[in-house]
Amino acid sequence: MRYAELLQKLETALVFCENLGLGDRVEASRFKEYRTLIIRLCSIIDSYSFDSLPAGIKKELTDRNFEYVLSLTESVELVEAMDYLKTCDKEIARVKLANILGGPLLPKDEDKNSNEARNTLFEVSLASKIWSAGLKPSLGRLADIEIEVAGKLLLIECKRPFREKRIKRRMKEARKQIDGWVKDRPPGSRGVIAVSVTKVLNPGDKILPYRDVSSAKATLSRLLEQLANRNKKSLQSLGKNIIGVLFHVITPSIDEKQYSLGEQFNTHPLAKPGSADESALEALFDALNRLEH
Repeated sequence: MRYAELLQKLETALVFCENLGLGDRVEASRFKEYRTLIIRLCSIIDSYSFDSLPAGIKKELTDRNFEYVLSLTESVELVEAMDYLKTCDKEIARVKLANILGGPLLPKDEDKNSNEARNTLFEVSLASKIWSAGLKPSLGRLADIEIEVAGKLLLIECKRPFREKRIKRRMKEARKQIDGWVKDRPPGSRGVIAVSVTKVLNPGDKILPYRDVSSAKATLSRLLEQLANRNKKSLQSLGKNIIGVLFHVITPSIDEKQYSLGEQFNTHPLAKPGSADESALEALFDALNRLEH
């Protein structure tokens, strides 16, 4: 997506939020600052080629590189979710967007009292990806995402720990939540835990260097696999209602010529082989994997 196109879509998304009665939230949100940064990038691109940037602009881009890249990555996440959000119940969409519009400019400035914005962005972004894969998720009023796959209701609970040592605790919290919710759902309903480890792998001050897209994906996949292996005991003790865990990372990245967005899912099935649970989980994971290729 070109920067000018992203800017246009971001402005459309913010107008949509305003039309939902969120004008004050929009004005106070980090996305207004993102809009300003993207406008500046568009101006630079229109004025100079990559190889002829003046020294002052190079210094500006270097000094504020993470802010610039973050403005692109989170704006992409928001605008890519808009088509899905427009299919949702208007009040649910309004509440989710109100949450997303909060939070500090930089992830490193988050704490447990201000992290709901990016937590909700993760939930909505994941739901929109599932929707883009051809499935029909709903933003749940209890579980973060609910979806019927292969005749089975799956409750997806999203967690976004700040540190690796918190992963076990967050998965345990999700398991307890899902164990309570499945009692009031159709027989055979199961749970999936989606864990964003973006904050774990990148507190908010790093950019992933890579040679090409395949090497970036390989690096992220390896990091996720290593993290999952370190938490293997926790994965194996989640109980029968949890049939799979999805680890996700999204981070600013850069090759020799351009900034981009590095994103990776790693899936860990826990369902009994050959069961209906496994069939439903495979349908969900296969749909997400197709989006990556």
